[in-house]
Amino acid sequence: MNSYFGKYELVDKIGTGGMAEVYLARSYGAEGLQKTLVIKRILPEYSESERFIEMFISEAKIAVHLNHPNIVQIYDFGKVDDDFYLAMEYVEGFDLAQILSACNRASRPLSIGEAVYIAIEVAKGLHYAHQRKDEYGEDLSIVHRDISPQNLLISRDGTVKIVDFGIAKATSVAEESPQVVKGKFSYMSPEQASGKDVDHRSDLFSLGVVLFELVCGRPLFKQTTQEETLSLVKSAVVPDISSLNADVPPQLEHLLYKVLARDPDERFQSARELQVELTRVLYGLGDIHDAMTLASHLREVEKHTDDAELDSAEDRSNTAMTDVLTLGGPTTAGAGTQVINEKTPVTDDTLVADGQGEPSKVELLARERKEVVVIAGEVIGLLELRSSTSDQSRWLQVLQEYTRIVDSIAFKNEGVVHRVNENDFVIVLGIPVSSENDAERAVRVAMDLHEAIAGMSFSLDSPLQLAIGAGVAEALIERGTNTSPGDYQWGFFGSAHEVAVRLAQAAMAKEVLLGGQVYRRVRREYECETVDEIRFEDAQGNERSLRPHRLVGRKSQRAQLDELRRSYRAFRGREIPLRVLRTAYRQTLLRGQAGAMLITGEQGIGKSTLVEEFLAGLAPRNVRIVRAMITPFERDVPLGAVADFLTEVMRLGPRDDLRQLRDTLRTRVEALFPDEDAEERELLLHSLGSIFSVKYPGSRFRDLDGEERRARKYLSISKVLLRFAERKPIVLAVEDAQNLDESTLEFSTQFFNSRRDAPAFMVATANPSRVPEGDSAFEAFANAQHVTVEQLGELNPDEARALVRDLLRVHGVFDKRLVDEVLHRSGGNPLFIKEVVEVLRDRGLLDDAEELQKLETSDESPQWLPASVEGLIGARIDRLELPVKIVLQKVSLLWTPFSVADAELVLGRKPVEELEQLVELDLLERTDSHEPAPNDTYDPLAIPDAQRRYRFSNALTQEVASRSLLPEEAESLHLQIAEHLVASSGEHGIADNALIAKHFDGAGEAEKAVEYYKMAAEEAFRDFGAAECLRLCTKVLERADEDSKSRFEALLLREQALHELGQVGNRRRTLADLHELVMRIGEPDEQVDVLLREARFHFDEGDFGAARAHLDEARAVAREHDCPIGLAKSWQLEVMCLMNEGKRDQAYELLQKAIAVYEDEDDETAEGLATCHNLRGIILRQSGRHREALDAYEEALEHAERGEIGKQTRLLLINTGVALVYNGQFTEALERYERALEQCRRLGHRRDEASVLINLGHAYYLLGEVDRAISKIQRGIYLARKAGVNGVIADGQISLGLCYLDQGELKAADQALHEGLRIADSIPNVYLSIHATLALAEVRLAAGTSDDARVALMQAEDGLERSEAAEMTWGTAYANSLMARALRILGRRDEAIEKSQAAVDTVDDGEIYSMDAILYFHTQILPDEDEFQDDKKQAIARARDFVVHRRDRIEDDELRASFMNRDINRRIMNVSKLLLN
Repeated sequence: MNSYFGKYELVDKIGTGGMAEVYLARSYGAEGLQKTLVIKRILPEYSESERFIEMFISEAKIAVHLNHPNIVQIYDFGKVDDDFYLAMEYVEGFDLAQILSACNRASRPLSIGEAVYIAIEVAKGLHYAHQRKDEYGEDLSIVHRDISPQNLLISRDGTVKIVDFGIAKATSVAEESPQVVKGKFSYMSPEQASGKDVDHRSDLFSLGVVLFELVCGRPLFKQTTQEETLSLVKSAVVPDISSLNADVPPQLEHLLYKVLARDPDERFQSARELQVELTRVLYGLGDIHDAMTLASHLREVEKHTDDAELDSAEDRSNTAMTDVLTLGGPTTAGAGTQVINEKTPVTDDTLVADGQGEPSKVELLARERKEVVVIAGEVIGLLELRSSTSDQSRWLQVLQEYTRIVDSIAFKNEGVVHRVNENDFVIVLGIPVSSENDAERAVRVAMDLHEAIAGMSFSLDSPLQLAIGAGVAEALIERGTNTSPGDYQWGFFGSAHEVAVRLAQAAMAKEVLLGGQVYRRVRREYECETVDEIRFEDAQGNERSLRPHRLVGRKSQRAQLDELRRSYRAFRGREIPLRVLRTAYRQTLLRGQAGAMLITGEQGIGKSTLVEEFLAGLAPRNVRIVRAMITPFERDVPLGAVADFLTEVMRLGPRDDLRQLRDTLRTRVEALFPDEDAEERELLLHSLGSIFSVKYPGSRFRDLDGEERRARKYLSISKVLLRFAERKPIVLAVEDAQNLDESTLEFSTQFFNSRRDAPAFMVATANPSRVPEGDSAFEAFANAQHVTVEQLGELNPDEARALVRDLLRVHGVFDKRLVDEVLHRSGGNPLFIKEVVEVLRDRGLLDDAEELQKLETSDESPQWLPASVEGLIGARIDRLELPVKIVLQKVSLLWTPFSVADAELVLGRKPVEELEQLVELDLLERTDSHEPAPNDTYDPLAIPDAQRRYRFSNALTQEVASRSLLPEEAESLHLQIAEHLVASSGEHGIADNALIAKHFDGAGEAEKAVEYYKMAAEEAFRDFGAAECLRLCTKVLERADEDSKSRFEALLLREQALHELGQVGNRRRTLADLHELVMRIGEPDEQVDVLLREARFHFDEGDFGAARAHLDEARAVAREHDCPIGLAKSWQLEVMCLMNEGKRDQAYELLQKAIAVYEDEDDETAEGLATCHNLRGIILRQSGRHREALDAYEEALEHAERGEIGKQTRLLLINTGVALVYNGQFTEALERYERALEQCRRLGHRRDEASVLINLGHAYYLLGEVDRAISKIQRGIYLARKAGVNGVIADGQISLGLCYLDQGELKAADQALHEGLRIADSIPNVYLSIHATLALAEVRLAAGTSDDARVALMQAEDGLERSEAAEMTWGTAYANSLMARALRILGRRDEAIEKSQAAVDTVDDGEIYSMDAILYFHTQILPDEDEFQDDKKQAIARARDFVVHRRDRIEDDELRASFMNRDINRRIMNVSKLLLN
């Protein structure tokens, strides 16, 4: 099946159990090395149960930390999309139920010794799990609940393992109601069968039931119905064991009666106690029974297990494999003691060596030097065991088990095993990427290794022990060109990894020594103590010293609470989303492709805390983190968030001095893009500068229209982001993304809808309830191809309770009733919980025992607790000291981030002390950047006042603070800020104008607010496009007087924006409002303008009658008030109507009148003349007059270039290219297309790029380069679909169909042409419709059957009718030729000759599209009789001259050869040789 599931590859589905689907899977490590494992994908009915998921996560978190040879390893758990999963060890073998069945078939039952040995191994695993404690030393009270033959696995080497620890409990929780029992009744304890609470002694009873079955050869409790079985279990009656098997020793019989006691108090009280007694029984048997003998027995009975039994084995809940750790291929301990080959350290000029020491021949894409954490360990007792053991196979088995433990613990912690043998091991964390705090993970790995080896040692005569060291080193990673997860190599850089090895050598048995850097990173979580200094020589012979720190253990609960008090941030209940987030980021790094995760949820649900926890796990040395918090105001500032990002990432400094900003930006662009040419660097600089309202007089960027500027800005932002990501992975953390402006959202959507080959990762939080209604831009971003959405809900009750408990413990409060009350008031919202505790703290209730007692004993509802998060924040603000509160309220009206000088503006003084107090209270945050000092310390108070920057800790706090101002005070402050901005900003850009308008609006100065909002809207349309303009126009219209000029100008802008956005209904209503207003207050030229807009609207909708009615009205006003330009514009639009109706002659005549008007005017008429001559060229080209069309286009191009009309210039480059192609001037056409293409790409103009590519592809098609043509056309269609340009899509589909036809792929050609025809008819576009119809007839004729010929004839007749109606001569000629070919196939000779001659006669009147094909097929249709010979020779001679003329104008030899190799050209040349000698 081989499909990817998150970071795993699913290889085969091996079964479906009651809870999950089970898959054999692979995970990939360095250099393509694989690990086989099992994935259990939880079934949907369980995933939809909140109760099950709560328990599943809780139990999986425990199970993943179980490290014991007799327990199947849980490597990982998490969620992929909506599917929860477990990743676990794959054990190659059988479960005990299968083995019992095979033994029965083979009449080779397990011996009593083997049965006892199996029970001993299970007891070891149970004892390990039962005695596990949490991080605070509290018992975890782990109970398996389903010890049965199906959940006991025996590997082929005789290892016994328990599977599904912790999962049975989750399943039972999801399935059971109180007092209802489900499961494998036969192996339950009486208390479990009765629906009572169970403890670890229940597992002992179940193990006793399994052991009874093994020694007695029959189940203990088994009847025909479940009810009968359940009754037996509850009674726990055990039959006479000796009567069932006389060979059972009395000691074992007594043991079974005890472990199967109905009363738990009468059983063994621990698995360890049971194991000891079982061991005594085993030793008393005399013979040796161990894993080797069990494996031997398994081999004997395995041949009696048929294929069906094997298949059913894989269908059980988990069959797993204890895989021997391998690198580069399978190895076993028996193959030698060097289980894994060690890698060679590398330097800058060396490659990583593979296992054989030879440099790999992989083509490298990138090399990266990065920090890693190394865990080294010495094994004590393994070599002694080898020398003291006569049975070497037993020693090899121990070596293999130890190797498995090292591999499994490394794997589950995303570590790479560098070396493991009988002497030592080395594990590396952070290869190829770091996913969280590697130092803390290294400590966990070390502790897990000690614990697992101790568990393994129970059955050894000489126990094994470890001495472990952990230190920081450097590695060199080299990535290959393949994007697969394992396509990289690595090796140590230098000799820093020796530190961990030296620490391990110095450590005592069972000890962990940490290097200085590891210690500094974990000291908050773990107790450590300094030990004696270590001195040694490094690989270069230099004397070195180390001051190690011995790991004592996890800090005490009180110490943890002290740490919590300092950070005051608790992370609870978000482990799965955190894993999903880390996995998404890791995939971004592994694949080197940009990605994003949007975390959604209501206010205070924990989105920010989740992001902070994620960011805390990233090493600043290895990644650049850029943060942004978006306030509601920034919705009005196009690309405001992008400006903040650019400021930080490019280190642009303060943005108030635009001249300084301009110079800094130039320096940064030149440093970032030294490889770009001067013209591109200029466009980069000017487009990025425009985001900050920096002006560049005479800039090419300023000559672009609004859409082009927007596209160019998006392209430049992408280039900057990708360039930084190429240098170092970059993470953009965006808080409150629902406040992002439309331009930023549109850019983000475009960015993440395309594959970007750079490690750029965006994590954003958003509150869906605060997304403005109908905000399609936000929805489009959330649905972008490379954006993953993770929705957070409230914490479940247990998680919420734990959070409340933690927060109250900070203040030494442990009262259960208070916990319940806080939970009652706050539910599962983490921010609400925190704010409730803050209220209690601020009111002094947590520090006053008497008041707390009153609170706890009161029966009244606690009215002091507000009922919402907003209320809680308001309550906190109310309790601030008055000077601090005033500062918070007044700065809430400022932008973000704000400086001390900004705060001085609204306060009249520098409130540094109060601002810092607000930071300490978590109401504000410092955002000023700093360079990390060598010792990685940072003192915010050492930053000079002028450089400090602040922002609110969340948008809600800013909103509540601003609302708490008195209205008159708020108005005064807004006016003060607005006047300051007007006086200080100089020439304002859109951000300045929108900000000034907002403050004038807040000050009640509606007229001034309208003025600045209108200026912002105009800037938005020019620089940012229609969406931002529309938002600002709405603000103007909401505030402007009914009959004001401002309202009229805003409506004009709104109509223009709606036209660009394609919002038909809103545009119609806006035009109606405009019409009413302009007829009441407008000047004549304004009335003409509005009437022409209405006419254009109806033209766009295909209603030419309504369009003409408005045109007539516009002309009447223009004539009455002498507006000649208005007349000319009305004729231009009339020409377009006539062209679409196919009335070319009338259109051409009217166009000449418009041109005459423009030529007579003295004002700037370049745009009007360029438009008219372009329309003239289109009419001439569609009429088949290609040479005249080319002249018209060239004249239009001259006017466009004279008027510096960039968009029209680019359009005319395309049109002249088309005309040049049809005139056979391919070289010149390709040059025009390439010029246009270069401009489109430089400006980021996808729509025009699509048109260029399709026309370029059509040119290559005519040149015979069909594969090249298809590639260009398909790319053009893709871009046209992205831009929603139906005419270009139709054109592309038709050109694509012609290419497929040329290749003989008739089915593909038919599909493409039909799609092109459908779109062309829907627009409508007569020219394209005729083209598609006639090309479809060509496809039918190529099929060659009579039936196809009949269809072709009807299609050609349809094309002829359309062409004649549209006065398209080329279509008439081509249709007649196609009809002639169809008639010839149908045997209607005379009609065929007549139609073909009509086509040729049309060709005689001028150069026609497909003239060469028309003339060639005329020679084929004319009979070989003498009377037709002269006509045939004349036709083929003309066709040959046509081909030769075009051939001789192609300069490139290869293109010339391709052109002559076209099928139609080869035919013409061959026939001409035959007929003309």
